[in-house]
Amino acid sequence: MRLPIGVCVAVICSLCAAATTVCSTDYAAVLAEADGARRASSLSAMATVCLTQSRFAEAESAQKQAVEELASASPDNPVRAAYLNKLGEIRRQNGNWKSAESAFQQALEIYTTRAPQDRNARAAVLNNLGMIAHAEGRLAQAGELFSIAIAALDSGPDADDRKLSHALNNLASVEYSRKRYDEAFQLYNRALALSEQRFGPDHASTATVLHNLAGVQEARGKDDEAESLYRRALACWERTLGQMHPNVSAVLGNLGTLCFRNRRYQEAEQLCARSLKILEASVGEKHPDFPRRLADYARILHKLHRDAESKLALKRAKALIAENGSSDLSRASVDLSDLRRGH
Repeated sequence: MRLPIGVCVAVICSLCAAATTVCSTDYAAVLAEADGARRASSLSAMATVCLTQSRFAEAESAQKQAVEELASASPDNPVRAAYLNKLGEIRRQNGNWKSAESAFQQALEIYTTRAPQDRNARAAVLNNLGMIAHAEGRLAQAGELFSIAIAALDSGPDADDRKLSHALNNLASVEYSRKRYDEAFQLYNRALALSEQRFGPDHASTATVLHNLAGVQEARGKDDEAESLYRRALACWERTLGQMHPNVSAVLGNLGTLCFRNRRYQEAEQLCARSLKILEASVGEKHPDFPRRLADYARILHKLHRDAESKLALKRAKALIAENGSSDLSRASVDLSDLRRGH
């Protein structure tokens, strides 16, 4: 089954505005002399740059330091809540769901107690907590969190179409996981209209909705339309996020499994091999998606009669699951029964 891509609010869409030419050495003098708030701001900026360059481990380290800089001086400051929200998003991208959820919960507590009037900020964190619940299979909780966020974002004079589009995308992903494809289709189309209106057709956020809409169309048996949407998302993400971003890995993997179902095995192998390479290079083999993708790849190799490679790939996938305890092969996009039986 396809895994839709969610969108964390208040972090992802700000990345494209960062100057990608900045490097850590530009901050050396500032970090040595500045006060805590200035250091925190610079460290958070470093994290943003690392994210735009798919350097996720460095991004997490820098953002964690930014949060710690403010912990002693102003632990309940809404600025620290924003930094915690950003730290949670980075950890989520790295597959560290428990620590991401902890950061989001801390941010929500600060916003609730110190800035209750900031409805949009609180809704953003509720959305992000919903993404963790969805990733861990807590669908009812995820749906409730997304619905609360949408209700807050879709009312009042300061309604934020950008954040609303993201929350709608995420609620649609829950409906997809429930196999309620018509409901998911309607929500994705509403999110797509908002995203294209706010960002245009060639934006990373718009590509996220296109990718997820492709999954719905595939589930509805509309493979040609699904493939076209996947390829639109792929082209956009390669331009806006770079060829080594985890989102690029995701859409390549989904294209690969679509090709697999249509018996285009050589093409499927090439797509899935590239997907694995990107995922391992960007976030590492301990990411929860990696064993599932590896199991998909094993199934494709089996169909190509490359059985020795297939068995090694499946063995590695099972070993990673046993080591990390954060995934299982039941979420693989292809049926693994043939592999378990052999020819």
